[in-house]
Amino acid sequence: DAGSSPAFLPNLYSMKERAEKMTQTGVQLMLKAAGEWIASTGEVLDQMESTHDEHELAMNSAYQAMLAAHTGLCRMTEEINNQLNKKR
Repeated sequence: DAGSSPAFLPNLYSMKERAEKMTQTGVQLMLKAAGEWIASTGEVLDQMESTHDEHELAMNSAYQAMLAAHTGLCRMTEEINNQLNKKR
């Protein structure tokens, strides 16, 4: 069985290590990108909220879409951080 041969095990461990590093890097990149998008969308939302009343905001589909995206990014970031900070 190839999975139990000694020659296969070092390759498996290096593959596992590589996959773990790729995952860690991916998470860091996602958090960085999400933070940038949160800041950017937050600025736009602030501008809309300072220039439009509640009814105008409620009727503006682009604003509502951006608000949904902003909220989703915030929730995603919170969930990622919760997972990373879990005690094992």
